Amino acid sequence: MKRILVIEDAPDIRGIISETLASNGWEALLAEDGEQGVALANKEMPDLILCDIRMPKMDGYAVLQELRKSPNTAMVPFVFLSGLGERPQIRQGMELGADDYLLKPFSPSELIAAVEARFRKQKVISQSTEQKLNDLRESLSFALPHEFGTPLNTILGFSSLIAEATELKANEIREYAGYIHSSGERLRALIEKFLLFAQLELISSDPAQIKVLSQKAPAPTKETVVMTGQRIAQEKQRSSDLVLDVSEIEHGVGAAHLERMIREVVENACHFSAPGSAVEIVTEEKRGNFRIRITDHGKGLTTEQLSRVTANLQFDRRLQEQQGAGLGLAITRKLAELYGGSVEIRSIPGKETSVLISLPL
Repeated sequence: MKRILVIEDAPDIRGIISETLASNGWEALLAEDGEQGVALANKEMPDLILCDIRMPKMDGYAVLQELRKSPNTAMVPFVFLSGLGERPQIRQGMELGADDYLLKPFSPSELIAAVEARFRKQKVISQSTEQKLNDLRESLSFALPHEFGTPLNTILGFSSLIAEATELKANEIREYAGYIHSSGERLRALIEKFLLFAQLELISSDPAQIKVLSQKAPAPTKETVVMTGQRIAQEKQRSSDLVLDVSEIEHGVGAAHLERMIREVVENACHFSAPGSAVEIVTEEKRGNFRIRITDHGKGLTTEQLSRVTANLQFDRRLQEQQGAGLGLAITRKLAELYGGSVEIRSIPGKETSVLISLPL
């Protein structure tokens, strides 16, 4: 049985709501003021909260702010009960984290419809969260052991050869050391990506940190884009495949972040296309945005694969042995969003994939 907390100081309205909820098979938990409501919410953990705005001791806004601070109640759906004269203040409540509002006076059918709508939406959110958890479990089962295990096994294997060998020539030691070094670099880069993504997730939930980002000195467009693209292409032995059409455009993205976005997308473009095929980087100013388009002419992605570009899911991990944990595009998208921009991916299977980074000027 769903349990609904009703925080309402008017006894008659509180009684009507309680009866209406009970008639629909829901249990009503009743509080006559904001302080009681907060205490009851933390104690009983309701499935939904209906809360009046104007109440003694603690008004609805204060109740919502208090509940959103607590991990126990932060995610409980919250619906304001507002009078006609409070309509202009509804925006304030939504900005504080309310999910909906119900305008007084309301009929029993309107109340039931509003509650059912919140429960339906909560069900969709729960299903989406569960799917993300399943994706994460799948990634942990298939992708991460491979990603961390492959370079680690190389390091352990060749270091064991050096340690156990009775005689090794200088050129053999150099060869083995080279394998150990390259695998160590791969492992380091992978760990850095995971740490960066975790850091960006934390920043995205902190408005103060986001504001700090916008105050960083912007990077020179042409120099940063060109040098980063050339460096990655050289690392991937694809220098002759790089095609640049880069203009100097004013923007507000910090140098390290612009470089990271270019790096991640160009690395993916080189990895998912064959040597000898073009990797194109084009910048332009369009519709008030600084846009960077990076295109490779590789195998492309299906619609399903595009929908699964997340931080923890690699394309067809069980079918194809591909390096990279799928974090590159997730990092790029997260960075773009922190600056108020977006990332759009278009692909033609068997032909090309194009990543468009749009950032406000």
